[in-house]
Amino acid sequence: MAIMPARIHSTRLRSLAWYVTALLLVLWFCPWLWKGFLDAYFPYSGVVVEKGMDQNFLLLGGRGRYIVIQDEAGHSTKKYVGYYGYAFAHIGTFVVKKKGFGEYPFPPDEKHPSELLREGEKRRGKP
Repeated sequence: MAIMPARIHSTRLRSLAWYVTALLLVLWFCPWLWKGFLDAYFPYSGVVVEKGMDQNFLLLGGRGRYIVIQDEAGHSTKKYVGYYGYAFAHIGTFVVKKKGFGEYPFPPDEKHPSELLREGEKRRGKP
């Protein structure tokens, strides 16, 4: 009877090790899955010098939309963005992304779509 729990326990450890290995491989081949989460929260600013999409050879995780930002010191950084961030950032424009989720890289003179909606509701007289 003492041998059976040891086999089950070792089988669980092997299964766990396999899942952890598979997860690490997916994250290695699809960096936008974890880098995009960090880029969506932390602020950045600079001139957009390139836009593109990363895609791995297995098509796992879809495509990673990115923009390359060049800061004042001349350092270029690849930032993964969502659909709206990709659409709002244009090559050659200076963009600023505020800290927090749900913020997009906008030129300093443009407003967030939710701000434009609130202004429109105020003009129509809605609270």
